[in-house]
Amino acid sequence: MRPFIRSLRLVALGGLWVAPLAWWSWPAGHPLPAIVAEPIALVLPEPPKVDEAEKVEAEPPPAPIEHLGPPHKVLLPRSRVTPAITRTARELLGRPMGSETVRAVGDRSYAFVVERHYHAPESGLTPVGWHKGVTVYALED
Repeated sequence: MRPFIRSLRLVALGGLWVAPLAWWSWPAGHPLPAIVAEPIALVLPEPPKVDEAEKVEAEPPPAPIEHLGPPHKVLLPRSRVTPAITRTARELLGRPMGSETVRAVGDRSYAFVVERHYHAPESGLTPVGWHKGVTVYALED
Protein backbone atom coordinates (compact mmCIF):
# COMPACT_ATOMS: atom_id res chain seq x y z
CA MET A 1 0.00 0.00 0.00
CA ARG A 2 1.43 3.39 -0.92
CA PRO A 3 1.61 6.21 1.66
CA PHE A 4 -0.91 9.01 1.31
CA ILE A 5 1.39 11.91 2.23
CA ARG A 6 4.79 12.19 0.60
CA SER A 7 5.50 15.86 1.17
CA LEU A 8 3.98 18.58 3.27
CA ARG A 9 4.58 22.32 2.95
CA LEU A 10 2.64 25.28 4.28
CA VAL A 11 1.38 27.93 1.89
CA ALA A 12 -0.67 31.08 2.43
CA LEU A 13 -4.20 30.83 1.07
CA GLY A 14 -6.64 33.66 1.79
CA GLY A 15 -5.10 34.56 5.15
CA LEU A 16 -4.90 30.93 6.31
CA TRP A 17 -1.87 28.71 6.31
CA VAL A 18 -2.76 25.47 4.58
CA ALA A 19 -0.80 22.39 3.65
CA PRO A 20 -1.77 21.21 0.16
CA LEU A 21 -0.91 17.64 -0.70
CA ALA A 22 0.81 16.72 -3.94
CA TRP A 23 -1.53 15.40 -6.64
CA TRP A 24 0.18 12.01 -6.70
CA SER A 25 -0.17 11.50 -2.95
CA TRP A 26 -3.97 11.36 -2.66
CA PRO A 27 -6.32 8.80 -4.18
CA ALA A 28 -8.05 9.93 -7.38
CA GLY A 29 -11.64 11.15 -7.07
CA HIS A 30 -11.34 12.27 -3.43
CA PRO A 31 -11.20 15.96 -2.55
CA LEU A 32 -7.87 17.16 -1.19
CA PRO A 33 -8.10 18.15 2.47
CA ALA A 34 -6.60 21.37 3.80
CA ILE A 35 -4.84 21.27 7.13
CA VAL A 36 -5.27 24.61 8.89
CA ALA A 37 -2.24 25.79 10.84
CA GLU A 38 -1.83 28.81 13.07
CA PRO A 39 0.06 31.70 11.46
CA ILE A 40 3.42 32.38 13.04
CA ALA A 41 4.18 35.93 14.17
CA LEU A 42 7.81 36.83 13.71
CA VAL A 43 9.18 39.28 16.25
CA LEU A 44 12.44 40.89 15.25
CA PRO A 45 14.60 42.62 17.83
CA GLU A 46 15.00 46.37 17.55
CA PRO A 47 18.32 47.57 16.21
CA PRO A 48 20.71 48.81 18.89
CA LYS A 49 20.58 52.53 19.55
CA VAL A 50 23.70 54.51 18.74
CA ASP A 51 24.71 57.27 21.07
CA GLU A 52 25.40 60.54 19.24
CA ALA A 53 28.76 60.84 21.03
CA GLU A 54 29.86 57.43 19.75
CA LYS A 55 29.30 58.21 16.09
CA VAL A 56 32.52 58.07 14.15
CA GLU A 57 33.26 60.63 11.49
CA ALA A 58 33.55 59.07 8.08
CA GLU A 59 37.02 59.23 6.60
CA PRO A 60 37.36 61.68 3.74
CA PRO A 61 37.57 60.06 0.32
CA PRO A 62 41.09 59.50 -0.99
CA ALA A 63 42.59 62.08 -3.28
CA PRO A 64 41.90 61.40 -6.95
CA ILE A 65 44.63 59.50 -8.76
CA GLU A 66 46.18 61.31 -11.66
CA HIS A 67 46.10 59.34 -14.88
CA LEU A 68 49.63 59.51 -16.13
CA GLY A 69 49.01 57.49 -19.26
CA PRO A 70 51.05 54.60 -20.54
CA PRO A 71 54.83 54.69 -20.19
CA HIS A 72 56.78 56.06 -23.12
CA LYS A 73 58.15 53.40 -25.48
CA VAL A 74 61.56 53.86 -27.09
CA LEU A 75 62.81 51.48 -29.79
CA LEU A 76 65.66 49.47 -28.34
CA PRO A 77 68.78 49.74 -30.55
CA ARG A 78 70.51 46.47 -31.52
CA SER A 79 73.55 47.49 -29.48
CA ARG A 80 71.48 47.29 -26.24
CA VAL A 81 69.87 43.89 -26.98
CA THR A 82 71.14 41.35 -24.43
CA PRO A 83 70.94 37.53 -24.64
CA ALA A 84 68.17 37.60 -22.00
CA ILE A 85 66.11 40.01 -24.14
CA THR A 86 66.69 37.80 -27.22
CA ARG A 87 65.58 34.72 -25.25
CA THR A 88 62.36 36.48 -24.12
CA ALA A 89 61.64 37.68 -27.67
CA ARG A 90 61.99 34.12 -29.03
CA GLU A 91 59.57 32.84 -26.36
CA LEU A 92 56.98 35.41 -27.50
CA LEU A 93 57.39 34.83 -31.26
CA GLY A 94 54.53 32.32 -31.26
CA ARG A 95 52.00 34.92 -30.08
CA PRO A 96 49.50 36.43 -32.55
CA MET A 97 50.52 39.29 -34.84
CA GLY A 98 50.02 42.67 -33.21
CA SER A 99 50.18 41.38 -29.64
CA GLU A 100 52.17 43.41 -27.15
CA THR A 101 53.62 41.90 -23.98
CA VAL A 102 55.39 43.80 -21.21
CA ARG A 103 58.08 41.87 -19.38
CA ALA A 104 60.80 42.78 -16.92
CA VAL A 105 64.23 41.62 -18.02
CA GLY A 106 66.89 42.35 -15.47
CA ASP A 107 66.03 45.62 -13.75
CA ARG A 108 64.16 47.22 -16.67
CA SER A 109 60.77 46.75 -18.31
CA TYR A 110 60.43 46.17 -22.03
CA ALA A 111 57.50 45.94 -24.44
CA PHE A 112 57.72 43.06 -26.92
CA VAL A 113 55.52 43.60 -29.99
CA VAL A 114 54.92 40.83 -32.54
CA GLU A 115 54.81 42.43 -35.99
CA ARG A 116 55.95 42.09 -39.61
CA HIS A 117 59.65 42.62 -40.27
CA TYR A 118 61.51 43.00 -43.56
CA HIS A 119 65.11 42.15 -44.32
CA ALA A 120 66.42 43.22 -47.74
CA PRO A 121 68.31 40.51 -49.67
CA GLU A 122 71.52 42.58 -49.63
CA SER A 123 71.35 43.24 -45.83
CA GLY A 124 72.88 39.89 -44.93
CA LEU A 125 70.18 39.29 -42.29
CA THR A 126 68.02 36.21 -42.24
CA PRO A 127 65.26 35.46 -42.98
CA VAL A 128 65.18 37.48 -46.18
CA GLY A 129 62.02 39.41 -47.08
CA TRP A 130 58.85 39.80 -45.01
CA HIS A 131 58.54 37.64 -41.90
CA LYS A 132 57.06 37.55 -38.42
CA GLY A 133 59.32 39.15 -35.80
CA VAL A 134 59.40 40.72 -32.37
CA THR A 135 60.26 44.40 -31.96
CA VAL A 136 61.56 45.37 -28.51
CA TYR A 137 60.87 48.76 -26.91
CA ALA A 138 62.37 50.07 -23.67
CA LEU A 139 59.73 51.52 -21.36
CA GLU A 140 60.54 54.91 -19.84
CA ASP A 141 58.40 56.72 -17.29
